[in-house]
Amino acid sequence: MQKKNYYRDRLFELKFIWGHMGNIRKIHALNWDKLCAKKEEGGLHIRETRKFNLALLTKLGWSIWQQKYSF
Repeated sequence: MQKKNYYRDRLFELKFIWGHMGNIRKIHALNWDKLCAKKEEGGLHIRETRKFNLALLTKLGWSIWQQKYSF
């Protein structure tokens, strides 16, 4: 994922979570790290886009590599 797309998606996530509407800014009751924490730890378990994308690309690369060398 390109950085500009990452930042665009991140901004969309932040606006959705914190209810940003136009020029009106609302109070952020929780920080992003707390929202990304697991539910068992009191968070909402929201995945960070950049880390999730890296994990998917790594999984795809591993799958391709395994198919290439599985005779």
